[in-house]
Amino acid sequence: MPAHDVAAGRSAETPLLGLLLCVAAALSWATGNVVTRRAGVPSGLSMAVWSALFVPVPMFGLALAVDGPAAVGHALAHLTPTTVLATCYTAYLASLVGYGIWNSLLARHPAASVVPFTLLVPPVGMASAWLLLDERPGAAEVAGGVLLMVGVAVTVLASRRVTSAARDVTDVPRPVTV
Repeated sequence: MPAHDVAAGRSAETPLLGLLLCVAAALSWATGNVVTRRAGVPSGLSMAVWSALFVPVPMFGLALAVDGPAAVGHALAHLTPTTVLATCYTAYLASLVGYGIWNSLLARHPAASVVPFTLLVPPVGMASAWLLLDERPGAAEVAGGVLLMVGVAVTVLASRRVTSAARDVTDVPRPVTV
C-alpha cells in the first residue's frame, strides 16, 4: 500500500514528501521532549525562551528559499494589524506560554503521564473552530475526536492505577533479615 494511501483523507491524497515531513516533525518533537526531560530544567519557560531565540533565523531562511525574497519583502512591507496580532498570539501565547507549561510538566512528572494529553489538541482545535469560526466538523471528525478523548481518559486512568499500585507495593514494610 503506498504511503499516500495510508494518510489519505478528505478525498485528497497526501504527497509522500508531506507525509515524511509530518513523521519527521513528530520525531523531532518527541526528541525535544526527551531532551527537555533529561535536561531537568526547573523552569519550562526558560527552555521555551531559549529555544525561541533559534527558530526565527531558520524559518526566515526557509521562507526566503520557498517563497523567494520578493514575496518575503512584500509580506514584510504590507503587514496588517491582523497579521501582527496573529504573530504575537502564535509567538507569545501559543509558543512561550504553551511550551513553558508543557516543559514544566515534563520536568515535574513522568513523560508517560504528560504526553497523552497532546492527543487532545485536535479535538480542542475542532471545538475552537466550531465555536469561534462556525466551522462544523463532519461525522468522521467528531468520531475521531471522541475516540481521542476516550483514549486519553483510558490512558490517564490506567496510568494512575499503575502508579497507585506501584506506590502501594513500595510502601509495604520489608521483613528485616539478620
